[in-house]
Amino acid sequence: MKSKAYRLPVILLAAFFIGIYLFGVVRPAGAVSGPWVRWKIDLTFPNDKPKTELIIQKWHTTTNGQHVLDAEKSFPIFCGGNLPIENGKAIFDGKSYYVCNVPSIQELVWQTWQLSIPDTCSSKRPYVMGQVTIEASPTDPNPENPIFYREDIQFNVPLDKATQQAALDMTFDQATAESGTFAINPAGHDFTAYIARSGPSFSPFFVVDGNSLSAIPAVITQSRILSNLESTIYFGYSPVSGEYFEGALGPIEVDPVCTGTG
Repeated sequence: MKSKAYRLPVILLAAFFIGIYLFGVVRPAGAVSGPWVRWKIDLTFPNDKPKTELIIQKWHTTTNGQHVLDAEKSFPIFCGGNLPIENGKAIFDGKSYYVCNVPSIQELVWQTWQLSIPDTCSSKRPYVMGQVTIEASPTDPNPENPIFYREDIQFNVPLDKATQQAALDMTFDQATAESGTFAINPAGHDFTAYIARSGPSFSPFFVVDGNSLSAIPAVITQSRILSNLESTIYFGYSPVSGEYFEGALGPIEVDPVCTGTG
């Protein structure tokens, strides 16, 4: 299986616009309300080496409602699994995966900034973003293709082998949504899946290679309460279904926009 070089500038630009859309991030001085923190998980491949990080940010909100980033700190996440890396992407053969221990976010926030946050946080406008190449002829007859698994966060790219059509499937706590289908390409795909406020409720959105896909359901009302405690994550495997991913995975960002007040 051949894979193209990962289009990092495209992903970074998309991340920038998502950040602006979700938060209206600014950095001016202002009256403080907070502080509060949020976190995300990144898997990247600098120099064709896997690097997994937990990134925690400290923010405050001004009296006029602007969210201001005060500090950011990255913590290494230690993972097991030895996968070949080609052109900035890990190659998953349908029986290999990364398993990683994520330290307690609650404890790290206290150690770093002496802020107390609860055991859980509300996932406000979560998103998953990255690049994936889906194997067209996997050994699994009905591939679920799990990309990311945590007990309360899952992201899959199920494939219909007969039609060569895939979909994006995400879960945050009890909120689950799936995209419409798209034809897989051996060159790979850039994807973004997120849940955003839509009036009084929330709606899932899916984008593949710049094209918007339909979403089922169209409206999310279920809980999105996630853990701030120590956890185990998997890339390319689901310990619940026992399924594996077969294909290539480039840098991926999992940001639940999960905030905790100090």
